[in-house]
Amino acid sequence: MKVGFWEIVVVIVIALIVIGPEQFPEYAKALGKALREVKKSTAGLSDQIQKDVVEPLNETVKPLKEAAAPITDSINGLQSDLDQAARSLEKAVTTEPETEPADTKSNDAETTPAQEGENK
Repeated sequence: MKVGFWEIVVVIVIALIVIGPEQFPEYAKALGKALREVKKSTAGLSDQIQKDVVEPLNETVKPLKEAAAPITDSINGLQSDLDQAARSLEKAVTTEPETEPADTKSNDAETTPAQEGENK
C-alpha cells in the first residue's frame, strides 16, 4: 500500500490537532523509533525465512533437477529425432514424382486367348 504526499499531510494535521503542537515532536520521535524497529524486524524475518525455508527447498530441488536432467535430455533428443524424421519424410513425399506402375498401363486393351474364350 502506497501512501501519497497528501495522505501524510492529512495525518500530520490531524495529529497536530489531537496531540497538540507541544507534544507532537515527542510522538513523532517515538513513531520514528517504532518504524525503525519494525523495519529491522521485517528485515530479520526476511533473512530468517530465506535461511530456514528457501535454502532447504533449493537443496531439495537440486537433486530432483539433477535426476530429471537425463530424462529431459532424452525427451529433447527424441523430439529432435522425430522432427528430423518428419522433415525427411515430408521432403521425400514432396520431391518424388508420382508414377504409375508399369503393369497396369495396357493390360485393359490386351486380352489373352484364354480370356477371349471366357468372354464368348
